[in-house]
Amino acid sequence: AKEEVGQERVMRAMAQAEKAEKERAERELLAKMEEIQSEVELSRLEKARMEAEKAQKEMVEAQLKAKIEEMAGEAEHGKEELARMQAEKAEAARVEAELQEKMEEVKEAAEMER
Repeated sequence: AKEEVGQERVMRAMAQAEKAEKERAERELLAKMEEIQSEVELSRLEKARMEAEKAQKEMVEAQLKAKIEEMAGEAEHGKEELARMQAEKAEAARVEAELQEKMEEVKEAAEMER
């Protein structure tokens, strides 16, 4: 009878040891799965961050391109304005020279009458 009780204890101890080993293996597996899941999440977050940075860079580049085009348009408008002003200045100089000439003629005519 003592032998049977002893064997029963050994069997129970072995069963408990197997159960403990199985639980430990399950905990390790679960921990490993959680670690992998975390790495996958980090990888997703990193990919999303990189995509957001790329989108930000593309937006900044588009804004810069638009600003450059706007400045080029303003420069072209400035050239046209300058050309118009130079034409007006030339016209004013021509009219002034014409007036000067008329004044000389009037002056000469007045002197001749004297």
